[in-house]
Order: sequence, then C-alpha cells, then structure tokens
Amino acid sequence: MDDKNLNPQISKQLQVRAAILSELDKRFEPHRGQQVVMHALHVQGCSYIFVQCGRKWGKTEIELRLGIENCVLPLNEGETTLYCAYEDDQAKKIVWLEGRAQKFCHPSWIHKVYDSDMRISFKNGRQFMVDGSNNYKKHEGIRPSMLLCDEFKRFKPEFWTVMQPNLSVYNAPVIFAGSPPDTHCQYVDMAEFVKLLQNTTGEGHFTQQPSWMNDKTKGLIKWLENARKHYELRGELNIWDREYGAIYVPGGASRIYPEYRRERVARSDEFLREHIAKHANEWDWFVVADPANDDPFAIIFAAIHRFTRRIAVVDGIYETERSEKTVKKLWERIRAKCKSWYPRLDQWMFYYDDQASWWAAEYNSQVPLEDPDRAAWTPSGKLTRSKDSGISVVNHVIADDLLWVAHTYESFHKEHENYKRDENGNVIKRKDHNCDAFRYLLVAANYDPNVAPKVEIPESYYSDPWLMKMIVTQEDLDSEKLINDWTEDMFSDWVGTF
Repeated sequence: MDDKNLNPQISKQLQVRAAILSELDKRFEPHRGQQVVMHALHVQGCSYIFVQCGRKWGKTEIELRLGIENCVLPLNEGETTLYCAYEDDQAKKIVWLEGRAQKFCHPSWIHKVYDSDMRISFKNGRQFMVDGSNNYKKHEGIRPSMLLCDEFKRFKPEFWTVMQPNLSVYNAPVIFAGSPPDTHCQYVDMAEFVKLLQNTTGEGHFTQQPSWMNDKTKGLIKWLENARKHYELRGELNIWDREYGAIYVPGGASRIYPEYRRERVARSDEFLREHIAKHANEWDWFVVADPANDDPFAIIFAAIHRFTRRIAVVDGIYETERSEKTVKKLWERIRAKCKSWYPRLDQWMFYYDDQASWWAAEYNSQVPLEDPDRAAWTPSGKLTRSKDSGISVVNHVIADDLLWVAHTYESFHKEHENYKRDENGNVIKRKDHNCDAFRYLLVAANYDPNVAPKVEIPESYYSDPWLMKMIVTQEDLDSEKLINDWTEDMFSDWVGTF
C-alpha cells in the first residue's frame, strides 16, 4: 500500500513508532527467554507476568527495556512507570548509580534526570521512577501505568497490599521477576495466582527460566557449567537448582529430601507398565502399609529390581474416609492393584508399621483362610520407628536417580516434597504417611543400593552353552528380542530345506 493512500497522521505515528522501536532494539537485544516475556506483554496482552528465573538470567534488563518502552510508547494513559527493588538502597545500587535505565534511552527522549528521587522525566510528559518496596507508604496515591517488581521474593508484604488497588486506575500491567525463595512466602502465593489466571482468564503468564536461557552474555554458559561442578562437589545441587535452575523447592533449607522433585522421579502409567510390568519376574514386589484410623491410611505398591536396585512406586492408596478404612474394603483394593501389576500374589511381600498391630490382627480375623490370595503381613520392625531411620538411604536413592514414582500418586509426591525439620533439626511429624511407608520398605527389604544380590544359576543352565553365554554377557533372559534371536539361530539351518 502506498503512503499516499494512508491517513497522513497514522502514517506519521507508524513512522515514529518504528523509529523508537528500532532505537530500542539497537540498545537491547533480548535473548530467547526474554522474548517470551515480551510476547506475553505485547501479543497476549497479559496484565500479570511472573518470571521465575535463575541468577544472571537478565531479569533487570528485560524489566528496564519494557519499562522505558512504556514511557515512550505507553500502553495506557498513566504517566508513571514504577520500577521497584526490595529496598531503595538496593534499587539505587543495581539500577540508578550505573545509569542502566538511561542506557535504554536515546538522549533526545529525555527531558530531565532527577538524581535526588531517582526519576527520569521524558519530553512526552511520562516519567520512569525507581524505588524500593520498603517505601510502600508513599506509594498509596500513585497511579502507575506499569509496575516492575525486581527480586520479588524479598519485597515487603505490605507493598503489594498498598499497590494492588493503584493498578486499577489504568489497568496497569505488572511484571514480577526473580529467583525462587527457599521457603514459602508471598512470592510462591503470587506465582500460583498468576498460574491460575493463565489457566482460567488468560490475564496472567507464568514462565520458569533457568540461567542458561541467557545466551547473549558472553562466557556465561561456560561459567555456569563450571559452577555446577562446584555445587555438585559440595553436595549442594539443591541450591544450584534453586539459584540457577529457577526451581522452587518447597521447604527450602529445612527439607529432608532436598533433591526430590516430581519432574525428576515421576513416570507415567504407560512408562511403568512398559518397563516393569512386562518384566515383572525381574522385580521383587512389595505392599507396605502405614495403617491409621484417625489419620490417612497410606499403602504403597512398590517393586525393586534385583540387579539394577532401581525402586519403582507403581501405585498407592491414600484413604482419608473412615468408612473406607475397613479391612474388607482395603483388602479388595489391595488385591486388585497387586494383580494389575503382577498377578502372582504369592510373589508379593506384605509389610505394615509394627506399631499398628491391630491391622494384622483384624486382617487375620476378617479375611477367611480359604481366600486363595490371603496374604501374610509382616511387621516392618522396630528399626523403622526412628524418624531418621532410612532417610539417608532415601536421599541416596533420589540422588542416584534410582527412584520412579507413578505421576498420579499425588500424596506421595507432596509428602516427600514437603517433608521438613523444625528449627531444632527434629523431623516434623505431620503429613508423612507415605514417607513412613517408603522408609519401612527400604528397611524391610534391607535395601542397599551399592550391593547387588547374589544370583544363583540353576544346574540345568550349565548344560546349555547358549544360555550360559547369555548369562555371562548379562543379557535379558526374558526380552522378546533375545527370544526372536534365539529362534532364528535355532532354525537358521532349516531355512530352504522344506
């Protein structure tokens, strides 16, 4: 379309806008992660954007870029773009003294810079203000056109209480950014709120951005690779995950299982059936119960591979309704779940918390002797009574990636993610029924991830050289591929003879 066919005023506005954006692009080139944030604001039109990012990701740069752009190409009629760090001294150090906001501006855009109150006044009447969340009282009457919150986990809680109503005047967008905290705080609540908006109204956008998304800072990726090795040597990968992987770990420093994350251990039902149920006779199968009348009754269904020592929690029962905790109802559910994974119930081992002796007594009295699937329940043993028993082994299993857990067993994931110690270092006895059952499993199975069980080879195998060759090479005796190969070898001499 020719310019002469455009309204002159519109054409001029487009030219000015293009020139401003071109100038901003010269001064700042967003990396791939920052582009996601720009898209959420400009294309999706989100009012709430939450950036959970790692250190050195570039959160301050993207906030300043969008803040200055809002001053010269405003999204609404509000005159003030407000950038906040957690304290005014911090805001002064990380933004103002280095002139980081001014670096995004062409000198011709600026009317005046006020160092006393950290403010840039633009020739179009807009202003960019820098402050700290500690000055929340003076912001009660401000009406921002955009709010930028840098390192939000440290903000004064009162700040948001005062600021949120101010956003309503111009429907101002707000960007929260920062690395995740080590304990629950307003950061976590706000992140969950933005996720809720994202999944319901579309007004919000949450993005998790690890440090290595920043491919524009020279040498950063190499530095991160080296730093990770240092954290690993110190046994602090949980800190690495939080500070650079942008992973929020519920419970933080007080977590008993700091490396437990569902994205690390969770597996789908299809995966577990493909890798376990198809080769069920290679695993030892366990049902472990933590019985309770008043508290939730937790039962885990697990398998331990005899050679790799991998543990798979394939299913579970977490019953809270007293009417559903009868022996008859629970046994029917236990039986059904066992058979769905490994129909030979005689190969399953059944354990329970030995302090809940009533469970075995009621089971033996209510399940008839003629029941062909009747199980023999064994107490887990007094070694499991200490809360610390087995914890180090669980951490070992997690750290060595020897644990798979059904992704649908939500209560197991929640308990292990939130299992904590108090300020005195004592294990907190609350919502830990699956945690207890899993520890009972390890103790009852005498589990040691470093010790592979001795394999007894039947005498009959020694007379079959082909079978012995398979054992020596540690091949899978039950795999379909080997059976096919074996068949082909056996009948290869017959091909073409018929």
